[in-house]
Amino acid sequence: AITPLFFLYNNDPASTASSGSSSGLRLTRERAVFHAVTIVAALFFARHSTVEQVVRVAIGYRPNDTQVFAAFLVASSVAVMPMSFRHLKHIAALRRANSIAIAIALLFAFIQPDISGGTSALSPAQLGILAMGGGSGGGGGAQAAMTAPKWPAWLLFLALALIIISVTSILPLPRLLFAGTLGSCLGLYICGLYLPPHSLLYLLFVAMFNLVAVLIVYLYWPTMRSSKIISFCFGVFVALLPVTYFCETLIFGYAPRRRGKDLLIVSRVALLSVHAAMNFLIALAVKMSQEATEKALDKESKFRSTSYGFHRTSIQQTLQGSSEVQVGNIAVVLALVLGLWLNLAYLDGSESSVLMLAPVLLLLNRDNGLFSSLTDDRRYFPIVAVVTGFLTLSAAYTTGLYRVLWWFKIISPAQAAAAAAAS
Repeated sequence: AITPLFFLYNNDPASTASSGSSSGLRLTRERAVFHAVTIVAALFFARHSTVEQVVRVAIGYRPNDTQVFAAFLVASSVAVMPMSFRHLKHIAALRRANSIAIAIALLFAFIQPDISGGTSALSPAQLGILAMGGGSGGGGGAQAAMTAPKWPAWLLFLALALIIISVTSILPLPRLLFAGTLGSCLGLYICGLYLPPHSLLYLLFVAMFNLVAVLIVYLYWPTMRSSKIISFCFGVFVALLPVTYFCETLIFGYAPRRRGKDLLIVSRVALLSVHAAMNFLIALAVKMSQEATEKALDKESKFRSTSYGFHRTSIQQTLQGSSEVQVGNIAVVLALVLGLWLNLAYLDGSESSVLMLAPVLLLLNRDNGLFSSLTDDRRYFPIVAVVTGFLTLSAAYTTGLYRVLWWFKIISPAQAAAAAAAS
């Protein structure tokens, strides 16, 4: 593999003239393939000696089998790049396959799905978990680290690899197949990593991820029925929030009191976090899609007619009346509300978190309803209004609003005393 390449170069003047290279140092297809196979074979047989030692020097501890295999994939993909991008650059499929191989190798390096069957060495983070578990006396940390599921990492790897393959168009996939596979992989990854094991809970979370995946796929690859499909998916996605919330109470209500309460809190935090993140993702996707559509229609209107103002007004009216804009605005409001609820009710955060969460309102779009007067000049008004109103109400409640409610007999003296003690 490290033999100088000029022994394999084709210095034929005819091929030099046809390739347009002044140096003539260009491999033929057969010799380039032979050299690429030689490089990959050499790295494969040296993966447990040279490659492992290089990885060990780089990370500072003994690598596991997944890290060694990821390093082998990265080194092989990078070493074959001169063959595909210089000597065989006229083969577009080879360059695309080489780029995908590099991306897949980097996914292996960062995600590190387990391929050792449980016999690989532990990383310093895993050793720290074992040490904390052993130091507590119960050994629960060690048992949790050894029995932690390893299949969620493979699902995350499969989902990201599917996105890379779909974006590069090397393997065309139907819309529903791509959205269903991507949503199922990401949903099961979140369930296996953050949720207590329960089949109904897994089913609800996977359904939510599938709905969001279908929504985004039909948003960026539209058809004649995209508006109806997007509205239906978003409506069902929002309706699954209260359904899942109350199902979690029924699922963990039969567990022992302390353990059931802990599982309920964990599952509810996961539910609210997933819904807030998914609503933010939907709002961001709708905002980017609307801006791209507006730019495309604006550019088309310039070439179509000289009456630019009429076309500009019609473009804005068309975008404001679309169902995607309404879906995006509802998603923005839900993301803000769920983020505040999660922070204050479950993460013991402060009211000043609204300063960090309110900028999500910049994703609002002008529509024909509540946000019909939202222009570029009033872009920051929703942020200022929400922050001011939320902090004012919070200050009024914590500093004496309960006294006013007690005065008008809205709450009882016991509730007023409890509110005073809490404040």
